[in-house]
Amino acid sequence: MTGYAADIAEFGRLADCAQHIRAASNALGTHGVLTGAAREFEESWRHALTTLAHAADDIIDRLHAAAGGYRALDEAAAERYGHIAAALGP
Repeated sequence: MTGYAADIAEFGRLADCAQHIRAASNALGTHGVLTGAAREFEESWRHALTTLAHAADDIIDRLHAAAGGYRALDEAAAERYGHIAAALGP
């Protein structure tokens, strides 16, 4: 078979990665008091990690939507070909 394929199980891995990114972001603030440049660095990384987590969530949503669309197309094609095959007979 040629064409594109999506491994739906891999979506779970992406969701796990998004959760790890959120955990890393939350962990930044648990290492004591930071001052000056260290605080700015922490804030910029917290923002970056939050942005990555949101982007991962968006990708997950879009992949699920795309998979649903492909699934619907496959079902419609199977139904149409089933009707054609039935009309042609054995």
